[in-house]
Amino acid sequence: MKYEIRDFGSNNRFAMLPISINRPAVLSGSEKQVAWANDILDSVTAFWLDADNLYGLKLPQGVDTTDPRMESALDGWTAKIQNQFDAFFAHTDAKHYIDRLKGFNGNWHKEALQNIIIA
Repeated sequence: MKYEIRDFGSNNRFAMLPISINRPAVLSGSEKQVAWANDILDSVTAFWLDADNLYGLKLPQGVDTTDPRMESALDGWTAKIQNQFDAFFAHTDAKHYIDRLKGFNGNWHKEALQNIIIA
């Protein structure tokens, strides 16, 4: 299988899906807003790179990871989540990133960032 499964015990298993951040080339807004949003996006991108561009998808209890259909299902989830990331980062308005990510720092849990992006 091309997906890594991480097992944290107590039925906490995650499929690690490769998801990339495709940030906009140009942002609109005031000079200050654009600079602030670019700083935020630089931090988010670096944070995501440190996490090896992997999205942790919690697997349901009892799922059989050896089932041959699992890889196909994870392909579908990868495409769906990549589309959600692309939609979030398709915005060119600097205020979008400031409003949603202004409190971001490298100490956030990866799950918190994932939840903001896919919400």
